[in-house]
Amino acid sequence: MATPVGSEAKHKSSRDADLHRYSPLSEHGNIRLVRLLPHKDERAPIQCQLFEYPLEELSQQATHLYEALSYVWGSEEDNMKQPIYIHSLDGKGKGDNASAGNVRCLRVTTNLHAALSHIRDRVMDRVLWIDAICINQEDNKEKGGQVQSMAKIYASANRVIVWLGEAAGDTDGAFEALCQAAATGRIGLSACRTIPALLERPWFQRIWILQEVAAARQILIKCGPDEVDGSVFCSGIEASKLLDDDNAHPNLRALVPPITYLMRHVTFWPRAAASRTGAFSLKIRPLAELVDMYHTHKASNQLDKIYALLGMCSDDPKAAGLSADYGVSWEDVFRKLICFSISNRISVRVWGDKQSVAVIRGKGRILGKVSCVQGGDARGDVQKVGITWKNAHGSFVTEEEGSFLLSLQASAKPIQVGDAVCQLEEASNPTIIRLCDGYSAVIMIQAPLSRTYGKRLEHLRRIITSLVDLVLVWDWEVPQYDQGQDYESFKGSQGGSAQPQPALQDDLEKVVRLWNFGILLSAMGKYEDSGNMLRQAIKTYGAVPGCTDTFSSHSAGVEADEEVLTVMHDLARGCQAQDWAGQTPLWWALEQGHEAMVKVLLDGGVDVEANDRGGQTPLSWASENGHEAVVKVLLDKGADIELKDKDGRTPLSWASRMATRLW
Repeated sequence: MATPVGSEAKHKSSRDADLHRYSPLSEHGNIRLVRLLPHKDERAPIQCQLFEYPLEELSQQATHLYEALSYVWGSEEDNMKQPIYIHSLDGKGKGDNASAGNVRCLRVTTNLHAALSHIRDRVMDRVLWIDAICINQEDNKEKGGQVQSMAKIYASANRVIVWLGEAAGDTDGAFEALCQAAATGRIGLSACRTIPALLERPWFQRIWILQEVAAARQILIKCGPDEVDGSVFCSGIEASKLLDDDNAHPNLRALVPPITYLMRHVTFWPRAAASRTGAFSLKIRPLAELVDMYHTHKASNQLDKIYALLGMCSDDPKAAGLSADYGVSWEDVFRKLICFSISNRISVRVWGDKQSVAVIRGKGRILGKVSCVQGGDARGDVQKVGITWKNAHGSFVTEEEGSFLLSLQASAKPIQVGDAVCQLEEASNPTIIRLCDGYSAVIMIQAPLSRTYGKRLEHLRRIITSLVDLVLVWDWEVPQYDQGQDYESFKGSQGGSAQPQPALQDDLEKVVRLWNFGILLSAMGKYEDSGNMLRQAIKTYGAVPGCTDTFSSHSAGVEADEEVLTVMHDLARGCQAQDWAGQTPLWWALEQGHEAMVKVLLDGGVDVEANDRGGQTPLSWASENGHEAVVKVLLDKGADIELKDKDGRTPLSWASRMATRLW
């Protein structure tokens, strides 16, 4: 095929007039395919044709005579793009772009241009599906529809070509070493350097490539002129044992095994028919589990972090409004995903500069805690976790600690000893969280225990333990909670939060959060930490500007949101949580002479004559410590001034003792 008439400079000078323009697809379910025209000169301009293909009309199980390309787009800056030339199907103006003439220019990224140059055959046409060429990227409606079909597009191709980029360094040596390892189980010392360098390519970090290789019937991996079969590639990595050591290549271990896990199973995924909603899916795992495994992979558009997984999920997220729609906001999609993964009995706020952080508030029960973690499966799909469960009365069954191992799917954030297993209201599966400083980080949004633990999970859900209010932070970027930040510092590091609100409202929210976190620590058996946190909540409440005798005085002058008011009233009902010394919130308020909090707790129903472990009454304690205002509150609430403690002392005798000491 002759090259287009005129020089490259001529094409650049008339770029707007010569650019390829897409015609709408003529039928729903059709796709475009690109015919890559041959050339014997590797440096010749890339020439091709576009034509429609009725993928939807053909058999679900059919293999079609085209190949699909899996690659990284690379820089999309206009000055970095390279031209390819689209020919109409004939000189009479049929097919895509017919009205614009016989040849038009389409500018693609440098990485795609390089891929086409290496894929192009010397003598025969090559028929391909390539997203950047076959989808009109300027049409969000078409783009959304085509994205929903991508799982089927890749599953129907006779082969998927993985393009890792141009050759650099010793990539041919890496391919050779992988082939040797796959064949013999041995690997040379030089491969310890060349293979990791190959695996650090950007392709392994992108989220779209997961679906592309999972759907493939056969995989060919190319890097420059070098290529290797996908099954040999996976076998070579496994045989090399380079990723077995958690410390040797930690970043690669988190990225590569989950990908090779999908590639190894290319012939085993069920080739399922379309779901009730008409969407094709590979039905690998529920969406929440896929998100847990892969949400730290990268995407240029945040929406793709969810859309790239829809074609792999085994449930039906479309029922919750989750489908590939590029006209909606990330915040809306993120919120729908969380409610779909947990339940609708939660509230969700999305914040941060990249809006990659969700703050989830809801009620839940602590079912257990992680007691041991065995080394993750180097094959990439399983991690073994020991969990110490609570018994029917809500206490941890310590004699069974570490005795029962569960096989869970690998997660983007590794589970650690001490993580909590909690069940949020109406959630189908537990959530694994990590207690930080005043908040909890989501490690696994949905641990599939209903499949792995069966009937015992139903028993666990009936554990007699109180619901606790949870503040969960789900961060899709670098897990900054590992840096020991408290909630305020973490919130500030994200560059923003919820909408601005009055300072008093912020203060009350902090009191509520500290209080709830103290109760959560108590439920986890961390009694000393719980006592310290609850004391801090009471101290913070006492420092709130304008704090007076009643809680209602706060709400009268502040537009406090309903959630804060509800939890503060729950607090006012007087939680009977105890610290390691058996003291309750009433005693912590008495200890600090906190008149307002004492009144809040008594108004909520706390017994005004509740003894401590030493038999001392609240009135005696307040009298001994000289808290006159608190004494007055207790007397107003009916405290008996003649009631004796176990040593026979009355509040009056304690007050006299205090006065004598002061005198």
